[in-house]
Amino acid sequence: MLDYTAIVDSLQKAFAAKCIEAPEIVNNPGLSLAFKIDPVYAVGLAPAFIRNMAEWARVAPSQAHEAMLRTGNLVSRKDGSGNRESELDLMLTWPSGSRRMNGRIHVAFFLTDFLDRALALYAKAAALPLAELRIAATERERVEQFLQGKSLPQGLAYQATS
Repeated sequence: MLDYTAIVDSLQKAFAAKCIEAPEIVNNPGLSLAFKIDPVYAVGLAPAFIRNMAEWARVAPSQAHEAMLRTGNLVSRKDGSGNRESELDLMLTWPSGSRRMNGRIHVAFFLTDFLDRALALYAKAAALPLAELRIAATERERVEQFLQGKSLPQGLAYQATS
């Protein structure tokens, strides 16, 4: 039987160490694997964020994914067949110089507490600020459907696209 708490702890230690080494892995569109979009949620590139954390922590990616799901740090929902789904394609928007860039990106939702706790415990760092990356306002209904029954991202997680 897997010790999910120990795996999550290893993932957090590895994430914090990587943030110290390469702070651009969070909140920098075009460079990062994860973005804090509101006080409750972060989005991570899927499946790259978990796969990279697993590699940094020397944990099998499937075990990292399962531990994140079982501990509630990776947000999921049951699909029509009763299977857990934790990834979706979303239109995201972010600043690039004097204009905004838009792109459809495959992401997963994570609790920001996972990231912030990792940084506080293992990097002695402050909580992450919000990223400049936003979910396109046209995706709000899809996000709310995906997160049905859970806390919903605040309005600041969304931005109209042109």
